[in-house]
Amino acid sequence: MSEVLPIPAPASIRARLGARLIDAITLTWALGFVLVELDQRLLGGDPFGRQPLQVDVTQGRSLLFVVVTIAAYEVLPTVLKGATLGKALVGLRLRTVEPSARIPWSRATARALVLYGGPVAFGAYGGTFLLVLVVSVVLPASGRGVHDRLAGTTVVALPREGSE
Repeated sequence: MSEVLPIPAPASIRARLGARLIDAITLTWALGFVLVELDQRLLGGDPFGRQPLQVDVTQGRSLLFVVVTIAAYEVLPTVLKGATLGKALVGLRLRTVEPSARIPWSRATARALVLYGGPVAFGAYGGTFLLVLVVSVVLPASGRGVHDRLAGTTVVALPREGSE
């Protein structure tokens, strides 16, 4: 049986945006490394970088690498630890709205699909989709964005040491 935990206070918008900024920078670096170094140079037949880079995420292999990288960065740590790198550094955790100890794979995957599906599917127009997500977090009093409401999750702040 899973452990039942009380739900801490929702995370502030400032903390969430800070964590998302760290995640965006880290994920951009990881995607760049995977797409350029692994996909183009090693598997693309140009290990020494003599040819100009041509990353096309509409190609099957590149798209697969993007999806796997996002899953490895967002879904895996969310299920295992309840936080991505950005959330962990800022002191946030992702929880289900029901008090349970772990995020199920299905919810972590659904949340990642809503977060990253638009930018991956629509490329340059995906930025508009991300803007909608940010607005959906800032406007409601609960601070839960569309991705959190659809996945049944909420981002909470961990209690600081010595505050209890």
